[in-house]
Amino acid sequence: MNRLRSLFENDVPSAAAYLILWTGISLGIFYGTTEMTTSLMPFIIGFLFVYPIFTFCAAFRYTKYHGFKWYFYLAATAITVAEYFLLGFNMVEPDYIVMTAVAMFFGGGLGKQFGVAISKPKSKKRSKKEKAEREYKNILDE
Repeated sequence: MNRLRSLFENDVPSAAAYLILWTGISLGIFYGTTEMTTSLMPFIIGFLFVYPIFTFCAAFRYTKYHGFKWYFYLAATAITVAEYFLLGFNMVEPDYIVMTAVAMFFGGGLGKQFGVAISKPKSKKRSKKEKAEREYKNILDE
């Protein structure tokens, strides 16, 4: 368990894990809706509801815990373009690339707002003089 936790504490291994999981889910949705079933309804549900929600969640969680990292989004874009052209995603009615970009954009934006990984500047130690100046002074005492 500690090994898995340490994997998700570092930026690059965590990005790789999120991208592998995200790619596996998208390929699973594609394979399940085109090869296993020939019905249009699972395809629509998979790519209009499940895929954007999972894409949003992956971007949100990564950005929330690791901050906005350019390599995560660059790799996600490259994977999306490769899937679109190599696997025949050109039959998806709402554009797959645009849907992924919008879900990543909103997921990353909200993750950055709620994130704990945003490094705030550490407060430097104040001298006694500065502490005395900052203490509350009642104006009625003067």
